[in-house]
Amino acid sequence: MDAKARDPIVAYEQLLKERGWIDDEAIEKMHEQIKTEIEESIAFAEASEQTPAEALYQDVTVAHHIPQE
Repeated sequence: MDAKARDPIVAYEQLLKERGWIDDEAIEKMHEQIKTEIEESIAFAEASEQTPAEALYQDVTVAHHIPQE
């Protein structure tokens, strides 16, 4: 069985179609909306100022049982 056949999103789409709750047109519309959102997010990230490396350590929670330097 290939990966696409095991994909939970594909399986859920199929379940919704079998129950008559959604059709191929609605699925395609959702895919297009998701693609647009991803493209907009990428464009925003690429246009944003790069975060300084020091910011990687801000707001990080560390377990109390791990010794800190």
